[in-house]
Amino acid sequence: MSVTIYQLPTPWPATVGISPNFKAMVCGDDLSTISTEGYLNQVDLQSNPVSTTDILQILYNFNPQTQVGLYGSFSVSITDGIITLMPTSIPGEIILPVTTGDFANWANTSGALADSGYKPSNSSLSNVSMVDLTITPVSGDVVVFSDNMGSIKDSGISSSALVSLTSPPASIDYIAKFSSVTGNITSAPGATINAGDIQAGLSGTAGSFICYPPDANSGNFIINCPTNLGDYSIALELAPYGQVTNITIPDPANASAQILLGPGNAPFVNGNFPVAQGTAGIMIDSGISSSTIIVQNAQPKLYASQGPAVAQSVPSGVYTQLTLDTVTFDTASSFAANAYTVRVTGYYYVSYQIILQLMSGDTGIILTSAVYINGVASQFLANTGAVANADVTLVTSAANGVMFLTSGQILTLSTNQNSGANRIILSGGGPGNTFLTLSQLV
Repeated sequence: MSVTIYQLPTPWPATVGISPNFKAMVCGDDLSTISTEGYLNQVDLQSNPVSTTDILQILYNFNPQTQVGLYGSFSVSITDGIITLMPTSIPGEIILPVTTGDFANWANTSGALADSGYKPSNSSLSNVSMVDLTITPVSGDVVVFSDNMGSIKDSGISSSALVSLTSPPASIDYIAKFSSVTGNITSAPGATINAGDIQAGLSGTAGSFICYPPDANSGNFIINCPTNLGDYSIALELAPYGQVTNITIPDPANASAQILLGPGNAPFVNGNFPVAQGTAGIMIDSGISSSTIIVQNAQPKLYASQGPAVAQSVPSGVYTQLTLDTVTFDTASSFAANAYTVRVTGYYYVSYQIILQLMSGDTGIILTSAVYINGVASQFLANTGAVANADVTLVTSAANGVMFLTSGQILTLSTNQNSGANRIILSGGGPGNTFLTLSQLV
């Protein structure tokens, strides 16, 4: 223990040999510290001894700079050499230390007050309850108020006859429920099991079923009852299920939506198409079987790539992929990067034409071409153009036919010529120019 003592216990002048012997002392320690057993044992008292007949007048919490401290009178207790300073009291004084907010009681018949160690359960309230002893209290009985001022008395009812709350209320909005067969109750949130019906509201009094998700501020789900055209009960029933099922109602992305209903126990015929009856959400059987419907693919029928946009030079003796960068029809966006990507598996009518411009003096020129599928030439749509002579300035290679294509396949158009040098593929489109056309059949 560390102590701060500025003046050891010093006798008042002309009091030596007088009991009680008053001595003065100054320290910087607080009341709880100087009242601790063995406080004065921490310093050398040979020149300033103390005895049980001494009364120490102490300035504690003393500040040497401000020369200010708190005054107290202390008696001395010595047990097995351990010195303890105890606050003394005189008639009408307050015995220290005290705790803020505690009740004060008479410490003796001389009028001294001391801290009782008890404090109000709620300091904002003004009344203290008193016990009415006209009825002898019985251990274990329930206490009740005996007047409207807060006095209490024994009720005569044993607490063993009461049910108990197993946990503090989670909210004042929860309904208490039994948590055991012995009658204990709880108001903790959770499922409440009811062996009969659950009812919200009464006839003439509206009621709603409201449930909340686990996350705060995330809305709620409400089931409301409309005002019917008569005193009718509407029942919502499930058919017998053969498995565990979660039914999800999708977000309609609108402030209002309707669930489509089919009137009757069996409103629809297997394989037929349903149709709307009016605009109130009623569906009926159309009488039209799906087997009689000709299905059109969602992908448009006609695709035509017109290109190249500018004349393209192609070398001799090697197949070169053509630049098809001018699109005329392509509503499914299937043409990109000079290639056609199949979106839907099925049969397609494919046709193409390639026109090569010759140089003066070119003879014996042969123009060959092929549709490539995933980088491999298709033998089905490959064509050798007419042999050019000196009087011909253009040579054409063209082909058409029906092909079965699979979704994801990539089609390109390539050509090869044997002039021995680079030659030009005509730009533009249409019957007199270079093009690749696809049309989905089925």
